[in-house]
Amino acid sequence: CITQLNHLAYVIYTSGTTGKPKGVMVEHVGLVNSGLEAARLLEIKSGTHALQFASMNFDTMVWEWTSALTQGAALYLLSPHYPVLE
Repeated sequence: CITQLNHLAYVIYTSGTTGKPKGVMVEHVGLVNSGLEAARLLEIKSGTHALQFASMNFDTMVWEWTSALTQGAALYLLSPHYPVLE
């Protein structure tokens, strides 16, 4: 619903430059806009195959997910059971 764009999507905790943990609140509108902009920059479209390779504990993971899912692209999750080639 359009009236819920400013509702909280998630909170990410960061120490930033202070070394003291603090929560950063991310609203739905920011989450969607970030995904749409990432998709534009990376030229992700429907039919694109994208790999989520960032750790689930890292905020970049959200960027990877939303850039693919806002476009209807296929998102592949890297399994910890398969070795990554170096």
